[in-house]
Amino acid sequence: MKSGRHFRGGILITRVAFIKEKYGLESGIKIHKELIKMGYKVPDLSKKDPSKWNLNKIKLAEWYPNEYNIAGLKIFKKLYGEKAFIRMSKNVPFENEGFIKHFVKWPDNPDALFSYADKLWHLFYDFGRLEAKLIDKRDGEILGYDISDDPIFCEFLTYYFEGLIEHIVNSKVNITHTECTFRGSNREKWEVKW
Repeated sequence: MKSGRHFRGGILITRVAFIKEKYGLESGIKIHKELIKMGYKVPDLSKKDPSKWNLNKIKLAEWYPNEYNIAGLKIFKKLYGEKAFIRMSKNVPFENEGFIKHFVKWPDNPDALFSYADKLWHLFYDFGRLEAKLIDKRDGEILGYDISDDPIFCEFLTYYFEGLIEHIVNSKVNITHTECTFRGSNREKWEVKW
């Protein structure tokens, strides 16, 4: 039985597919090598032909330790900067690879998205919970309890939620992370307006 906190392999497949498409095969290999340097147990691609690198080793619905998720986000941001990190965070919900393609159909309206936030969260993660509600037609909030292991994940989620909601409401979204467990709160809170 697994212990600890985990995310689905499909998240990793989606993120790697985005990185390969936008930044090239070498980008994925760089991140992979950095994970090895940090001591993570991942296959050493340096012993193989990188041009044949694929995602077949990652299992779509398998649970992987969330520390890999956090480490990958940190490495990506360090290597490619804030703008690339924002772009990746906002766009990975729509990659045509991985878990999302096979298991997730995003709601087509904000009411459904906010109503099913926790259920959607648990498709991807085996820890924490989300509460989300619309305050009025163009205003809502997202509350997260025990969902973040690192400030970079809070930052990722802020842009992820922004990109997802913008896609659903077809409008620019202003999202503010007003409460954070890394700033002394007992929960995460995002205020959303569009």
